[in-house]
Amino acid sequence: MKKVLVAWLALLSCAAFAATNKEIEGFFSRSFERNPNFTFDKLRVIKREEVKGLKGWETLDLNLSFTPKGLSAPTYQAARLFTHKGFIAPEMLAIDNDAHKTVSDTKLEETARVVMQNSPNVALKKARVIKRYPLNEIEGWEAVAMQWDVDLKQGAQTREVSDVVVWFAGKSRVAPDIIRVNSGDSLKSEIKGDVKAEHYRADHLIAGNANATHKVIAFSDPLCPACRQTIPALLKAASENPDKIAVYYYAMPTHGVSPTLMKAAIASRLAGVKNPERAMYETDLAVKTGDDLEALKIFNETFKTKYELKDINAPAVLEHYNADQKAASELLINSTPSIFINGKFDPKRQEIANIVDSLNKK
Repeated sequence: MKKVLVAWLALLSCAAFAATNKEIEGFFSRSFERNPNFTFDKLRVIKREEVKGLKGWETLDLNLSFTPKGLSAPTYQAARLFTHKGFIAPEMLAIDNDAHKTVSDTKLEETARVVMQNSPNVALKKARVIKRYPLNEIEGWEAVAMQWDVDLKQGAQTREVSDVVVWFAGKSRVAPDIIRVNSGDSLKSEIKGDVKAEHYRADHLIAGNANATHKVIAFSDPLCPACRQTIPALLKAASENPDKIAVYYYAMPTHGVSPTLMKAAIASRLAGVKNPERAMYETDLAVKTGDDLEALKIFNETFKTKYELKDINAPAVLEHYNADQKAASELLINSTPSIFINGKFDPKRQEIANIVDSLNKK
């Protein structure tokens, strides 16, 4: 009887940490709801096993059934993931870390090289740790921001690319991503770099006064639906209340032709046109192609300009645009719109919505 009691208490202890079967099923159900090409049927947990050396983590073997659009019979697929109370890690990489409490910079670079070996068109030149952020909700874990310098092969050409990558590291494991079970949000969206004085560039101030009460940095794309809901109201509030809100705008492309449109707007601003960025959000650009020439044609027709590709790739335009991309890497931006208020990241954009609403009510 005593052995049974000990085993039961151990099971309860484990369950207190790991996500429940019901939470896992809800996670997959919501994930499938966002994909119209599949219908979720059910999930069956086959096996749970404690991850040795990682407190509170379990390996979860499961079987998914889902029905592809247009078919009547479900498809079955086996999967393995890692779970902690409230979290899922789709993948974990084992690290030989001896007795160290954290994964060293060297181990992280070695792991990055192993991962990149499977990418024939990408050669990792260097991976360096920029900053570590403790994960308060997961004991012993931290988010690690790294800068990866790679050679990217595109056809017959090879170009150098530098990007910031966020991984999560425990004592003996590295996870490329950790996701909240209930919301489906990646913890990467909550990890941001530190805003510095240099990010409040005068040539990026597009609405409000530099000494306004609230200094807002906005990373956005005019073709991003969520941006088109957020940015126009923000710019309107800043224009009508310049002493309350200052908006520093950074172009963050999320669509194939967005760089073309963004550089055209920068060219317009450098030519003396007022508020070209705001105009893009208040106009339906109707870009339905991935062709840069077609996108530029639509921009010209919409704003009565006559830009050619050489105009939007002029040195002054590229300097401004590249500054935007550099800032995005420094602040670990991976989605739009991303808003900072007085140096603090506003993850759900609720604080800026409250500020705008309060000004509109006055």
